Parts: sequence; structure tokens; C-alpha cells
Amino acid sequence: MSGLRAASVDAGASTTAAGRPSAAPLVRSVVGQAVRAGDGGPRPGSTWPVLRRSADLLVEATASSDRVGRFGLARLAAMHAAWAVCRHRAGDGRGAGPEGLWALMAETCPALADWRLVFDACDRRWAAVCRGGPAPSTREVDDLLREADDFRRLVSVLLSMPAGGPRSLP
Repeated sequence: MSGLRAASVDAGASTTAAGRPSAAPLVRSVVGQAVRAGDGGPRPGSTWPVLRRSADLLVEATASSDRVGRFGLARLAAMHAAWAVCRHRAGDGRGAGPEGLWALMAETCPALADWRLVFDACDRRWAAVCRGGPAPSTREVDDLLREADDFRRLVSVLLSMPAGGPRSLP
């Protein structure tokens, strides 16, 4: 597993204007650790390591007990799977941010275009959490984990990677 770990944050450490506990410190921690660990996004090379990293992120998200961390890791896993599609079909996909990534994926692989809607909604929810909005519910996190895993498995099949992808969720 990578050095990316969701840090625990004392619920009273930061609050929103409405007085609710804020997930912003944890969001900054997860993103900061991802960048320090070198996991800010897939890098040049073959498609396989990018898709394998997606699976690793899902395993890590499943093992975490923190909802915001799990949500963020599942989102990164989906992004890695999308990036694998873009790299395989249209080059490396560098320069595409989250919105650009989903559009590029839908363009390069129309069979996955419907998934863009799912992950665009995920990106909007993540942005709200980053702005200090409420943490995702357990159901939202579990749904995203399942969707990200289903998406990664589908990408594995489309890219003719080993059956079910590099790893499956327990």
C-alpha cells in the first residue's frame, strides 16, 4: 500500500459557518499526503500501473474508517481508471483536470460516456466538502466505492487487462 493515509481529525477542530464540523482539514490532509506520496495523479508509462493504482486506492479506501478519506480515495481510484482509458486510447491525457478528464474519457471511449455523469456528480460533491460542506454520508461513500470498483472492472475488460482487473475489493 502507498503512503497515502487519511488522517484523523478531531471533529471540534474546525467548524463551518453553520457550526457543523468541517471536513476541510481532513480534505487538505488527504490531498497533501497524496501529493507528498507522489500520488497526485497517474504519470507517464504503461496503462497497467495506472489501473493497478486504481485498484490499490480502492483497497485502501475500503480499509479506512474515515468517511471523507474513503470518499476521496474512491474518487482518486475512479480518476486513475479514467486516466488509464485516456492513456490507452488517446495518449497520456496529461493536462486534463477532473472535468477535462471525464470529458476526454467520454470522447475517447463513448461506451463509458454515462460514467461521466456519475463522476461529475462525485466531483461536485467533493468540491462541496472541500469548501467546508458536510462530510459525505456512509451511504454516499459506500455507493461511490461500489461505483468506482464497477467502473474500474469495466475499464479492465475494455482494455483487455487481466480478468476483473488487477485486484478486486474484498
